Amino acid sequence: GHLKDGANEVTVSYDGKLSVPVMLETREWKSKGRGAGMKSRAPGLSLKRTAPGKAQVGEPVEVTLTVNADRKGRLVQVTDSIPSNMTIDKKSVEKLALEEKVATYKITDDAVTFLIPEVSEEVVLTYKLIATREGTSQHAGATAKLRFDTKLQPASAVGNEMVVSL
Repeated sequence: GHLKDGANEVTVSYDGKLSVPVMLETREWKSKGRGAGMKSRAPGLSLKRTAPGKAQVGEPVEVTLTVNADRKGRLVQVTDSIPSNMTIDKKSVEKLALEEKVATYKITDDAVTFLIPEVSEEVVLTYKLIATREGTSQHAGATAKLRFDTKLQPASAVGNEMVVSL
C-alpha cells in the first residue's frame, strides 16, 4: 500500500535492551502530484549527548553535548540532567565559561543548564560528572532550546543508563 497525506500513524516500541542511546527523528511526508518528497520541516536545533555507561565511585566521567542549528540561533539554553548517582564537577563547568563556550551556567541538584551565546555551526560542550555512589541510574536526557525565541524548533537527546561500582 501507499501512504496517504495526514492519514498515517507510526508506533515505536522500546524493550529497554539497547546498549546505546537512540534518537528518533520524524519528518512529514507530503506527496507532490506525480512525484513525492519530504516536506521541509521548520528549522531547528539538534542535540546529541554522549557519556560512558559505567564508572567507579569517585571517578570522573566525561559528558559531551553537541548542539547544531539549521540556521543561526542566539541564546541557546541547553539543560542536561544529572543522574541520581552522580554529582557535577564544578571546575569542568567553570572551564566552559572561562573558554567562553557558554555565557553562563546554573547547577541544581538534578541538572546543569548552559546558556550558549550563539549557535550557527556545531558547538561542543564537554564537562565531567563524578560518580558518588554504587548503583544503576537512568539519565533523564538533555534538551536544547532558544531562550527567548521560537525561530528554531527545540531538540532533545535521550539519556543513557549509568552503572556505578565500587
